[in-house]
Amino acid sequence: MKKNKVLLSALLVAMTCFAFIFNACNKKFDEPPSYVEVTTDTARMTIEAFKQTAPANGGYSLITSDTAIIKGVVVANDKSGNIYKTLYIQDSTGAIDIEIDGTGLYNSFPIGREVYVHCKGLYLANESGMIKLGLKTVSNGATSLSGIPSAQLKNYVVGGKFNLPVVPKVVTVAGLNNSYQCMLIQLDSFQFATSELFKTYADVSANKSTQNVTIQNNCTSSNSIIIRTSGYSNFAGTRVPQGNGSVVAIYTIFQSGTGTPTKQLIIRDTSDVKFYSERCGSVKQNVVVKPIQEIRALGSGATIPANTAIEGVVVSNTANEAAGNYRIQNEGGQGIQVRFSTGNNGYFLLNDKVKIDISGLSITTFSGDLQINNAATFTVTGTNATITPRITNDTAIISNKNNWSSTVATISNVKISIFSSNAGGTTYKLTDATGSLESYIRTTLGYPNVPATATSVTGYVSVNTNSTTGGTQLIIRTPEDIVGGVGIAVKDTTGQGSGGNPGAGLLVEDFESTTDKATINIANWSNLSEAGTKKFATATFSSNKYAQITAFSSKEASVISWLVTKGVNLNGTANDTLTFDTKTGFDNGATLKVLISTNYTGSGNPWASGVTWTDLTSQAALSSGPASGYATNFTPSGNIILSSFSGTAYIAFKYEGSDVSGATKTTTWQIDNIKISGK
Repeated sequence: MKKNKVLLSALLVAMTCFAFIFNACNKKFDEPPSYVEVTTDTARMTIEAFKQTAPANGGYSLITSDTAIIKGVVVANDKSGNIYKTLYIQDSTGAIDIEIDGTGLYNSFPIGREVYVHCKGLYLANESGMIKLGLKTVSNGATSLSGIPSAQLKNYVVGGKFNLPVVPKVVTVAGLNNSYQCMLIQLDSFQFATSELFKTYADVSANKSTQNVTIQNNCTSSNSIIIRTSGYSNFAGTRVPQGNGSVVAIYTIFQSGTGTPTKQLIIRDTSDVKFYSERCGSVKQNVVVKPIQEIRALGSGATIPANTAIEGVVVSNTANEAAGNYRIQNEGGQGIQVRFSTGNNGYFLLNDKVKIDISGLSITTFSGDLQINNAATFTVTGTNATITPRITNDTAIISNKNNWSSTVATISNVKISIFSSNAGGTTYKLTDATGSLESYIRTTLGYPNVPATATSVTGYVSVNTNSTTGGTQLIIRTPEDIVGGVGIAVKDTTGQGSGGNPGAGLLVEDFESTTDKATINIANWSNLSEAGTKKFATATFSSNKYAQITAFSSKEASVISWLVTKGVNLNGTANDTLTFDTKTGFDNGATLKVLISTNYTGSGNPWASGVTWTDLTSQAALSSGPASGYATNFTPSGNIILSSFSGTAYIAFKYEGSDVSGATKTTTWQIDNIKISGK
C-alpha cells in the first residue's frame, strides 16, 4: 500500500510537471508581462522620505539598508521616445527618476503599473538638482549616474498590479517646488507663447537636438515655464498647438551649482497638451468678419472701423517676406498685406487659415501696395488650407495689379532671366508672350537660383512701384512654386514616385481587393501587433470595404497594433499630400495615431529601436464617433502636407486600446481611401 502511494505521488508530480511544460510551450510571446500578485515585497519607505536622504547637488550616495524599499506607480516611460532609458514612478508623497540601461521599457512597465524597487546596492544621486536612482560610473575621473543593466533589473525592480489610476496633481507654476520633482502634474489655462506658434516641439533636422518651447498662463508672460522635448521623440516634428487649456507633464528642474533652478516640463506625448480652447489674446467671437475687398476699398489713409476682422489663408512664406509681413487671401480671390507691430515673422506658416482683428488700424501704401499696419490680435483657425492659383499671363496681372495684389497666380510658358542680384537676393524677369514682370527671391528662402528651363512659376502678386517692369512682381514662396528645370521634380507618366502626372496617386488603397473578415495582407504592407494579439482586418458595410481594428473581446491589458503602408518615394514629386477617411464606433478612448517614417525599411517591427516616426495626427481631422453605435459617415482627414519629407516614406496607422476591467478602451476605428498624391 505504501509503495502504491509513492507511485501515485510520483505520477501526480510527473503530470504536474508535464502540464507546466505544456502550458509554458504554448505561451504566446506577444502577451504583455504576466501580472504577479506581490506578497513578499512591502514598501518600507515612502518615496519622499527616501529622497530626503539624497546628497547635495553633485553627490552620489550608496544605499546599504535592507529596508530601503519603495513602491510607486509608473507615471511616465519611454513609449514616445521623449524619455530615454528612464522610468518615473510616483506614490502619494512624491516621485523619483529610475535610470535603466534598456529600451522598450513601456512593454514591461506601462503607465499605471505598480512597481517595487529594492534600493540596496543602488546609488541615490543629485545631478543638476534632480534626485535620481541608478548605478554610479566613473570615467576619466568624472562621476555620473548610469542605468541599471537590463540583465540585473529583476534584482532591483519588481512589477506588480496593472492599470492603477494615474491622476496628475493640479498645481501652479509659482507653487512648483522640489516636492513635485518627477511628479505627473497639471497646469491649467496655459498656452504657447505667441513667439512659439511657428515652431515644432523639437528639432527634426539631422541634428535631432532637444528644444525648449515656452508656455504661459494665458497672456501673462511672467508666469511661464518651458516644455523640453527630445528630437528623437515620435512627435518632435509636430507643430505646437495654437489654443489654450491644460497641460499634463513630468516636472523637472535644471540647477547649476547653487544657482536658481530652471523649472521645466517633459510631456509624454502630444495628448498631454490639451489646448483645445480659444487662446488668450485671440480674436473675440463677436468681431465682424468683413470681406478683404471691402477693406481695400477704404483706401490708403483710412482708419478701419471698430469691431472688424478679416479672415483668409496665409499665401506668403516668411523666408521670402519682410519681417512681420503676411499676405492674406480669402476664398473670394481677394488679398491684402498685413503688417504685425512686433516685426516677428514667426506667427504663421504658409497655408495657415487665420482670423485677424483689424479694429481701428490704419491702411497705408508701401511701395504702391496697400497694407494694414500694427496688427496684433489673431487666431489660427486651421492649417494646410488650400488656395488654388489662378492661371493667367503677365499682361493680365500688370494691367490689373491692384485686383491681383496679395493673391496667388500661376504663369506658364515663361522665359526666365536674371535681372539683378545682390547679397540680399536675386531679381528675375519672367517673360511670356504678353509681357514681363519681376520675381524677387531673398537669399533667406534658401533657393536663390531659378532654372532658366522652368516651365511655369507660381507666387503671390506684389505691387512694387520700384519695379522696372510695370510696378508688379510675382513672389515665389517655396521651391515647389517652380515647375521644370534643374533641381525641380521632372514628371514622368508612371505615377510611382519617380515623377508622375500632376496630382498622380503615389499610393492609393481603398481595401476593395482585400478579403472580407480576414486579417489585412497587402503586398509590401506591414500589419503587426506590438502588444496583444489584435491586427487590422477587412470589414464591409453597404458594399464598401475598409480596414478595421478594435480591442473589444481581446481581454488584453494592452492592445497596440500597426498598419504600415508600402514605401513611397517622395523625391520625384512636389506638394506631396496624404489623405484618408476614418469612422469610429462605440468610442470609449482607444486612439488612432497617424505617423510617418523615412528610415523604416518596410520589414521588421516598426517600433524597433532606431526607427523614427513623426506624429502627423494633429494635422488630420479624425472621426469622433458616439459612445454607442457608429458615426454616420466617414470623416475625410483633409490634406496632410508631406513636403518636409523626402526619400522613401512609410505611413503608419497605430491603434492603442485595452480590454480589461477598469481600463476599457475598445473604440472601433475604421480606415478607408488612403492616398498619397504629388505633382
